[in-house]
Amino acid sequence: MLLMLVTSSEHPERLFEIGVRFAAANKWPLQFWICGDGKSEPPDFVPPAAFKPTSELGRQLAAPLLALEEAGESVEVSDAAYPQSRPAMTRLVEGLKPRLVLLHHEAKKDATREGSAFSDHLFDHAKVSVMLVQTRSTASGSCRRILIPTAGGPHGLAGLRLLKGFPLEDTEVISPFYVENDFGDLSRDVGMAILKQLMGKAGLKDGAQVVPRVRLARNFNEGLTAEMKEHRYDLVLIGATGSSRIRRYLFGSIPERVLKEVGGASVAVMRAGDPMLHRLRSRAENLLMLTVPQMKRSDRLSLFEKMETGSKWNFDFMTLMGLSTAIAALGLIQNSAAVVIGAMLVAPLMTPLLGLGLSLVQRNLPLALRALQAVVLGFLFALFIAWIMGLAAPLAALTPELMGRVEPSLLDMGVAFLSGIAAAYCIARPRLSAALPGVAIAAALVPPIATTGISLGMGAYAHATGGALLFGTNVVAIVLGASLSFYFGGIRSSARGKAAQRWATRAVWLLLLSTLALSVPLGSRLLEQFRMTRWHRVTLSSPQQGELKDLLEAWTPPARLTELSIRAGGNDPYANVRLERPVPVSPEETAQVSAWFQDILEKPVRVRLQVD
Repeated sequence: MLLMLVTSSEHPERLFEIGVRFAAANKWPLQFWICGDGKSEPPDFVPPAAFKPTSELGRQLAAPLLALEEAGESVEVSDAAYPQSRPAMTRLVEGLKPRLVLLHHEAKKDATREGSAFSDHLFDHAKVSVMLVQTRSTASGSCRRILIPTAGGPHGLAGLRLLKGFPLEDTEVISPFYVENDFGDLSRDVGMAILKQLMGKAGLKDGAQVVPRVRLARNFNEGLTAEMKEHRYDLVLIGATGSSRIRRYLFGSIPERVLKEVGGASVAVMRAGDPMLHRLRSRAENLLMLTVPQMKRSDRLSLFEKMETGSKWNFDFMTLMGLSTAIAALGLIQNSAAVVIGAMLVAPLMTPLLGLGLSLVQRNLPLALRALQAVVLGFLFALFIAWIMGLAAPLAALTPELMGRVEPSLLDMGVAFLSGIAAAYCIARPRLSAALPGVAIAAALVPPIATTGISLGMGAYAHATGGALLFGTNVVAIVLGASLSFYFGGIRSSARGKAAQRWATRAVWLLLLSTLALSVPLGSRLLEQFRMTRWHRVTLSSPQQGELKDLLEAWTPPARLTELSIRAGGNDPYANVRLERPVPVSPEETAQVSAWFQDILEKPVRVRLQVD
């Protein structure tokens, strides 16, 4: 249904003709609300034959409406006053559920304060599609030659779709219009290809009466001015791109000057209705504005400066990265948790990860590339240092500190995600900077790199894979957590254009897909850990412990048993054996111990031998 709100006596017959033509093109029934003065009450729509006008506008349009009904069109009319408040008017219009609301906007010199205010409020706030029209007297009719400038935005495409079935007589022409920069011989061809692609999206085919036009100009306003000087148009339908642009097109100097030069034409601005997802997003953002403390402008400026300077790969970053990796590697080699924690406090890797999160929210591609370079080069540099230290390390087997970082699970992903949220929240608010060291310890970015390098240096490639998996998990989860925190904090993108949206959207999807891919091995490991916690602990008798010790001491060189834990309770019992020995355990020795446990428990046993 097309709802036409008639609020002015300035050329109402032109607005009437536009509404009738658009309703016929889309096979919509028509409802006319002639908004007059008097007591505010909901509109009561009746057929034109039963219509009793109470205003001058109603009496002026009664005859055309009756003729329309007699021609077989589905039409209803009401003559009611405005509600007392603009929000009430908006809710009332939305309750009628129209497919399109057609509004009249008066020229400045003729505008009434009430009519103009209601029209502007409906255009800016109604959730349904709205077209705001400023009509002008023209001898050639309102809709014989229609110009539709478009650049691919949702509102411009909505305008093209409205004209898809527009009934045209032999002398009537629709002209989709595109402005292209003059960059060479192919400029016009490129512009025409883009315009026809947009017409295809809207379902509008070119032909004898649908004539696409391309104008080469430095900007849209210059191209529109030149086009309207060269060709006469009765209606210019423009897709809205923001309230300031809307006001400019309807009341600014360019349309006023151009329309006077060419004899005057009606100007319409189209705003497509908000899709449900956009409405939910808007409501969520409004809720966040009320519940989550939003960052002040000074805090945002300080944050951007920190991210710009701290996300660069330079000598300072490289030095801190090398020192933190060396400290972490030494702590892992000597099995010292305190030293490893100290390395976490020195590592500079958190800042470029937060920079990546910020760049996704801002759609800031230069910052994203700079931060990504710092992360990749920092990882490779740290891996090289840890590998060198792994080659030189006097270790026969991985220490418990190293072993604790080679089997990550979904719990590690959760820790990293929450650490990203906390780090972004703290770094964006200077008064919370004292909490950043604790966040750095929780995130633990450098120890997994050091574990990977040391494992590679010692030839423990399976363990190196586990360390690399933990680091990748931390990176993905921290970036996603930081993006979410910055978004909730009130940071939004100011970038315009499809290119800025495209790369950021693809990057977010890549991170989400990476999260799903990582969840498979991490979830498997978590299930294994959960299954182990449900098993009951088995204690060997003294004779059995003595038999196991004799078995280990018979090896060459002998091994001393330092810790033993056995869990059973299902078809997959598990034994963890910690030994003290100068050399690693061979596969044959591992098989020997597994066979011994199988004889004791009378079922196959998974045995894990750790050598200190």
